[in-house]
Amino acid sequence: MASNKKNLRLCEVVSPVSASSRTYYLFIGVDTLDQVDDIIQQWALDTFGEELDLPKSLTNNQDIMDIRTLPTTDNYVYLQAPVSAYMDIARYAGVKLPLPTFPAALSGGLYVMPEHNVYLFAAADYSGVFGEYTIPELGLTIAAGINYIGVTYNSGSPVYAVYSSYSSFNFSSIIPIATVLNFESVLYVIPRGGTGSGVPEQLTETRVDRDKFVILDPFTLTNNVQEIQLGTINVSHGLKETACLAADSGVDSMYLYFRDGSQVWQKSLITDYEETNYQSGAGIAALSVGEFVVNNIYRVVDPVNKLLFITLSDKFDTAIEAQNSEVDTDLPPEISESSVLVGRFIVEVANASLIKQKIQRVHFGVVA
Repeated sequence: MASNKKNLRLCEVVSPVSASSRTYYLFIGVDTLDQVDDIIQQWALDTFGEELDLPKSLTNNQDIMDIRTLPTTDNYVYLQAPVSAYMDIARYAGVKLPLPTFPAALSGGLYVMPEHNVYLFAAADYSGVFGEYTIPELGLTIAAGINYIGVTYNSGSPVYAVYSSYSSFNFSSIIPIATVLNFESVLYVIPRGGTGSGVPEQLTETRVDRDKFVILDPFTLTNNVQEIQLGTINVSHGLKETACLAADSGVDSMYLYFRDGSQVWQKSLITDYEETNYQSGAGIAALSVGEFVVNNIYRVVDPVNKLLFITLSDKFDTAIEAQNSEVDTDLPPEISESSVLVGRFIVEVANASLIKQKIQRVHFGVVA
């Protein structure tokens, strides 16, 4: 942030009758209160082509420090010119809600992101003007595996960009907007949520929730012999909820991910859960009589495409040990960045019966 701190104010303004008398919430930074009317009038002229009837149109004017509950609305406006520093209140960049409609397939070999608005700082390290900016449509090259799509700056203008690591995002002038899993030539798209107006009150809700998946409603998880049948699930991740269709491993794709003897992740297309092997330090190994293995079952969070993943545990001597084992957090990014854990099937070798553990609410990697 710049060192010249200003008084940040939230002004409730009713637009002219010609603009349907709509209520807007303007964040403006001023040195003195005398500047408020002039800034609002300039915004009205730029936006509606006419001045407001002040003070009648200014229905509320509060210091941001006096506000305890912000209006539930998307009609926030950041006046860029006067707002270059905000007292000591942190600002949080984000994607304007509602989120755009993300493409489900490539067009001409490119992933074409639509035009949309974001709230950003004009420079890195949380500095420069904080305001609402428009990102133009752009075709991106998507690689196989996980792709992180974010918004950054190019010569002062916000643009879409693709990153290979989530750590690239600093949430000031580089922010995430979606994760795209390009798996076996099919695209699975996971929106990354947004901060709405970017105000501090939404920090906990969005900065934390966008990094986890939570199953919201009851669902079914059954088996037909060794095939897995998962009912519809509703998954929240940040400010976006995704309704995932029911999936059946006998019909829909399911892949087993395992580490080989060199500890490199490998994958194999399967239809059944595993009842004869487990994940050892030397790769996949056979269970002995009386031993148990945990099948961890994951569903890719996508509203259209269906994809299941399985990982295996080490072997256990008893069913109790398997049931009480920790949830596996050693996962390939294809799973950890795209999928929600829906449950575990605990199987004894050469035994047709199994123990099912269904996850109702999960913060990824931790059973709640």
